[in-house]
Amino acid sequence: MYKAEGLEAFYAHEEQQLHEEKKVNSASIIKMLENAPSHIEIFLYAIDAYSKVQLSQTIKEYIKPCLSRIKTLRAWGIYTKKIQDELLLLLARFYQEDLDEWLWEYKKALSEFEKYSDYLDKLKVLYKRNPEKWQEEYIKEVVIGSNDIDLLTDAYQICKNTQESKLNDMYIQIANELTTKYISINSFLKAEEILKESLSHLEPDKDDNLLIDTWIILIDCYKQQEFFSKAILYQEKILKIRESVYTKKIKLYKNSDFGHIGHILSYYIKDYLNALDELGFSYYMLKRFEEAIILEEKSYLILQDLYKKESEEWVEAYTISLSNLASSYSKQNRQSEAIVLREESLEILRELYKENSDRWIENYATSLDDLASSIGKQKDFKKASELFETYFDVSDFENQDDITYFMYPFIKWYQCEQRLGKSNAIERLDDLALKLIGLYKEKLAEEYKVVINQEYDTYLPLKDSEDEFTREKYEIFVKIFTK
Repeated sequence: MYKAEGLEAFYAHEEQQLHEEKKVNSASIIKMLENAPSHIEIFLYAIDAYSKVQLSQTIKEYIKPCLSRIKTLRAWGIYTKKIQDELLLLLARFYQEDLDEWLWEYKKALSEFEKYSDYLDKLKVLYKRNPEKWQEEYIKEVVIGSNDIDLLTDAYQICKNTQESKLNDMYIQIANELTTKYISINSFLKAEEILKESLSHLEPDKDDNLLIDTWIILIDCYKQQEFFSKAILYQEKILKIRESVYTKKIKLYKNSDFGHIGHILSYYIKDYLNALDELGFSYYMLKRFEEAIILEEKSYLILQDLYKKESEEWVEAYTISLSNLASSYSKQNRQSEAIVLREESLEILRELYKENSDRWIENYATSLDDLASSIGKQKDFKKASELFETYFDVSDFENQDDITYFMYPFIKWYQCEQRLGKSNAIERLDDLALKLIGLYKEKLAEEYKVVINQEYDTYLPLKDSEDEFTREKYEIFVKIFTK
């Protein structure tokens, strides 16, 4: 290959070839790029030289193989900012000369260099010049690639004011993207207004997938405001659709020769289980525990069967279903049934934790806390205390910023030791509290007092409880966390 001192001769030869419109061998160019970075200077000079001569077809044929290698060159760390800028300038010239041929290549390069917003800006200009030609492309690209609320709003208004049926699906998609942005900035009323407008354009049975997508965003809007009674109206509709599809797919599966669940059927099962869980959670939050239990038991029975068939695939979903059902049983004072479920969950998660502690630590710790809490309610304070101790042994509070992971289990553990009357254990817990409170004061800094005040409001209603066991939790909180 050419050495540095021979570069000028090479450049002159290359430029002469270009002026003479001789076809460049694309394969040899790719080969040169594959040998980079030793030949990167040649590549740099070539791009620079091409920008100074007439933009002939030969030049364009030379550049196209370069575009196909953008990802590879970036992965190798070869593409410098100079190459990036030169290449984009060159593509801009091609794009201006022949829009239809070079728009896609220009867009791809801008996307690769994380300048997709530049492409959208240029596309918006094209749309303004010729709405009829560029309207669909502009809206489609905004839906795919924009996080800008102004661009989304602009595209939404275009769709809203256009009667073309081919834009209807894009109208719903862009409305959903826009409302997701509004929800993220807590503009719930604006989000709800747009979503309900979208729903007026959709027909049941004909647009079920878009309907469900839109309902899910509206449900999220309501859940973030804790309007669970409103969320339920749409969660019930989703469940009805998901259950119908699930029933049909299961019948097909049972009549087939498949020996395993398969990815496609798994997709429909997960949709149905998610619909059960989401509605069950809303019932739970509204204290409609009996209705929550009906749905959670359905989910539990399905997952129990799936776990037996393909344990690795379904183990996490199964242990979550055990926990959800146990929580609802506990609220209905069915503590013995709750404990049986929590014990099964803990047994499974303990083994998974032994195999891969990093992957399963949070699930395992949560299961320890849940079972300890249920057993504590049954007044088996010794066993509950042992479980809480294990929880604190395995938990990594250094990497946990949420103080409630320490606070809630600690108060319950402290209560167990008080009930057992073990003064040595109480002293040990007092020392542990000082250590962990010190850790969280350092982690949270000025936010620490804010968090403690918020938690005080959570525990305050327990102060006047007629149940002594409940009242004790408030007293322990005040003793440990408001010194």
